[in-house]
Amino acid sequence: ISKTLDGELVRGATASWTVVVTNNGPSRATQVTVDDIIPTGLEFTGAAGLNGANWTCTTRSRGVVACLFDGTME
Repeated sequence: ISKTLDGELVRGATASWTVVVTNNGPSRATQVTVDDIIPTGLEFTGAAGLNGANWTCTTRSRGVVACLFDGTME
């Protein structure tokens, strides 16, 4: 898993991160869940999968977002 800030943080503006999840095998992975800690002072507003990836993300607790991948990672 890698997480990269897209651009820079600006007070009062929306910030975006790219989180890349990779299955290094040797087996396929299903029901993959990723928990991400949101830095203090920021608020989770949504997420979208790239290239048709179907991720569902919810706020699990203050500052923690849980994302579930609906599919199989090769």
